[in-house]
Amino acid sequence: MNMGAITRQIQAAKQRVAPRGRLSEKYFISSAQDAGWRVYQGSEDDDIAHTDFIIRKSRQNLRVDVKGQKSVETLGFIWVELKNVIGKKGWLYGSADAIAFETPVMFIVVPRESLARLVEANIVDKILPYPKPWHKYCRKDRKDLLTVVPLGDIIRISEFKFIKKQVN
Repeated sequence: MNMGAITRQIQAAKQRVAPRGRLSEKYFISSAQDAGWRVYQGSEDDDIAHTDFIIRKSRQNLRVDVKGQKSVETLGFIWVELKNVIGKKGWLYGSADAIAFETPVMFIVVPRESLARLVEANIVDKILPYPKPWHKYCRKDRKDLLTVVPLGDIIRISEFKFIKKQVN
């Protein structure tokens, strides 16, 4: 597959998930502000490096990558991206300080480096053609590499949680 086709594939995927992602980001902004954080939109360069927002409270500043709720979360698991669809480093190895996972009732904020250590310590080094907890998974005709992590493990390493505030 040539680079033009890959770029079109990435753009098409972004357009499919963009409306839901923007809604998740609105929920995150409102929820973080309710918890006393100041929220700043990341730059385009930040977005490329997997940082959506910078949040500040007292002397704490965090670069946060927000992950919208996916259907697997309702089953008690979280998708984790080790490599993206073109085979480059995934958001697990981006520049964000923390990852905020959206669930039906809250955002669970996890230090990215703690999550990376957790995944590296538990992942089975065998790529499967279907998702299975703690195993590497690659989707057909893509260069991505994913795994699913039990939500309980995500909660155990979380730094804090925001109650999810619905917005219009």
